[in-house]
Amino acid sequence: MAREFADAAGRKWSLSVTAADLTAIREGTGLTVGKMALDKLAEELSDPEQLVAVLWVLVEDQAAKVGLTPEQFARGLDGDAMEAATLGFWRAWADFCPPHPRRLILGMVDKMLEDQRAAVDKAMETLLTSNGSAGSSGAPPASTPGPTPSAP
Repeated sequence: MAREFADAAGRKWSLSVTAADLTAIREGTGLTVGKMALDKLAEELSDPEQLVAVLWVLVEDQAAKVGLTPEQFARGLDGDAMEAATLGFWRAWADFCPPHPRRLILGMVDKMLEDQRAAVDKAMETLLTSNGSAGSSGAPPASTPGPTPSAP
């Protein structure tokens, strides 16, 4: 099953993972994703550059049809598109895996989203209650975690 996401330019990309893609990912990025434990894979793909390199391998044929280079593809990945692509990748990876690991991966994705929401809620609460109002400290708000899954 293909998982889709749109980039910042509105281009639609379809992600799926097959056994042949494991070799292509290894050759294109040096990552042996098929041999990695889930937490190690999540750690590697928490690096946006690594994630974009893996995404490129998975969409390269689609990009060639519209004449996009790897750099042009990467320029279309802003924050919203990266989040959608990250979720798309993990769902495509889950589709590639047998049923029991698939349940673990999908659970990990759900937990990742829940943890991000909780972190943002906590940061907002801290920001709003700090010195009685938002922005009163003069310091910029703390950054919030990106879409980095971790094994449950």
